[in-house]
Amino acid sequence: MKTLAIVSGGLDSVVMAHLSQHLGTILSFDFGPSVRRELEYAALCATRLEVPWKVMGLGDVRDELVDSPILGTPNRNAIMLSIAFGIAASQGYDQVSIGVHADDGSNYPDCRPAFLNFFNQVGRLGLQGGPEVNLVTPFIGRSKAEIVSAGSIVGVPFELTWSCYKGGELHCGICRACKGRKSAFISAGVKDPTSYQQ
Repeated sequence: MKTLAIVSGGLDSVVMAHLSQHLGTILSFDFGPSVRRELEYAALCATRLEVPWKVMGLGDVRDELVDSPILGTPNRNAIMLSIAFGIAASQGYDQVSIGVHADDGSNYPDCRPAFLNFFNQVGRLGLQGGPEVNLVTPFIGRSKAEIVSAGSIVGVPFELTWSCYKGGELHCGICRACKGRKSAFISAGVKDPTSYQQ
């Protein structure tokens, strides 16, 4: 068993990587300047776990995706998963993992179980007759607070993860991602090591 893990550098995906028992490679996606801070932390995660780190740029389509006003990057998971399934099939990975969780579904349609289950079927149909690759979503039934709890048990360095949408020197503390991060630590009863501007 060998896993290709999609890791943004955010809290959820970094915890997922630390908990993976069959981690082969960390795969990140460069959606442009808005994610550059996250990518720094994805690189640190790969170094810490002593696995290769691959970054896929999106070339000429990048600006169209980043500038869209619809939920940030519309259908982002479908884009990443399609590429990841192709890489996994060509390079001998049995599964692709992604760190989406139960709280994500309320805001992002491509984080919902129905979408992810369907994509797994589509991905496998696209490889029919060739290598078998499965999608793994270990946190799909768990809250962000539960992810924080699980990460704290295995000693994930939360200060080396990035959640903020604004990409400044510090987490802004007021965007949706920062608020969700703060709330998760409070609900989990785990000390938040994050430095926030507000």
